[in-house]
Amino acid sequence: MSSSEKPVQEHHGDTGVSPVPIDPPREERVPVLKDLPEIPTPDLSFDLSSILGPSNPEEEKVQKRASSVLKLARENERLQAELKAMTERIEAAERRRAQLAEKEQKIMEEPSS
Repeated sequence: MSSSEKPVQEHHGDTGVSPVPIDPPREERVPVLKDLPEIPTPDLSFDLSSILGPSNPEEEKVQKRASSVLKLARENERLQAELKAMTERIEAAERRRAQLAEKEQKIMEEPSS
C-alpha cells in the first residue's frame, strides 16, 4: 500500500457492501488553529487552613457546637415526624374503637327475636 492510499476496513458476509475506507486518526483531520484566544488560568491558591479546618481552639469549639446543633436539629425533625405518625395512628385506632363500640351498642339495643 502506498502512502497516498487509505487503509480499507473489510466487511465480511453477504452484505453486498464494498470495502469502506477507514478515516485517518483525529489528529490528522483537525487543522491546528494558532489564533485561539488565551484561556486565563484560574487562581488556584488556597489556605491550608481551609482544608484542615480552624486553626485556633475557639474556632474549633464553635464548629463543634454548630455541628452538634445541626445534628440535634436533624434528630429533632426525625423524632417530630415519628411522633406525628404515631399520633395519627393512635387517633385512627381510637376512631375505629369508637365505631366498633357504637356498632356493638346498636347490636345490644336491638330487640331479641
